[in-house]
Amino acid sequence: MSNLLARLRSNLEARFNEMLNRFEDPREQLDYAYEKMLGRLQDIDSSIASAITARKRLEFEKKRLEERAQRGEAQAREALAGGKEELARQALVRKHTLLLQAQALVQRIEELKGTEEDLQFTRSELQTKVAQFAARKEELKAAYESARARQEIREMITGLGTEFAKVGVAVRRTEDRVLDMEARAAALEELTATGGALDYLEGEQKDAIEKELEKSKLEDAVKNDLEKLKGKANSLT
Repeated sequence: MSNLLARLRSNLEARFNEMLNRFEDPREQLDYAYEKMLGRLQDIDSSIASAITARKRLEFEKKRLEERAQRGEAQAREALAGGKEELARQALVRKHTLLLQAQALVQRIEELKGTEEDLQFTRSELQTKVAQFAARKEELKAAYESARARQEIREMITGLGTEFAKVGVAVRRTEDRVLDMEARAAALEELTATGGALDYLEGEQKDAIEKELEKSKLEDAVKNDLEKLKGKANSLT
C-alpha cells in the first residue's frame, strides 16, 4: 500500500509541476500551488473517510457473522437437547463456517486500518507543508511585488534618463542657435553704428560708386599733370 501511495504522490507531483509551467506570473503559480495543495488535503480526507467507511462496514459484517455463529451454537444445543444429533451437527457446521468467514474479514479490516494510518500520516505531512507553504507563499508574493516595483521604478528612471539626455541635446542645440543669432544681431548692430551696414547690404552698388570715384580721381590727376606740363612749356617760350 505504501508503494501505491508513493507512485500516486509521484504522479500527482508530475502533473502539478506541468500545470505550474502554464503560468507566467509567479504569484499566480503560488496561488495555484496553494489551491492544489488544499485540494490534495480534501482528496486525502475523502480517501480516509472512504477507508473508514469500508472498515466499519466490514466490522459490522464480522460482528453479524459472529452473532449468527453464536445462534448456530445455541441451535446445536437445542437440537441435542431434543435428541436431534444430525441437526445439531448441521448447526455446528454453519457456526464454524460463519466463524471462518468472520476470521477472513479480520485480515481485510487490518489492511484497511493500515491504509488509514498511511493516509493519516500523509495528511499530517501535507497539512504541515500546506501551513508552511501558506506563510512562505505570502512572503514570496510580497518579495516579488517589491522586486517588480523596484524594477519598474528603475526602468522608469532609466527611461527618464534617456529622455533627459535627448532633451539636453535639444537644449544645447537651441542654446547654440540662440548664441549664433545673438552674435549675428550684435554684428549687424555694430555695422549699422559704423555705417557699414549699407556697404554690407549693398555691395554691388558700393563697387560701382568706388569705380566711378576712382575714375574721377584718375581723370583729375591726369588733368592736373597736363596743366603742369603746359605751364612749364609756356614759361620756356
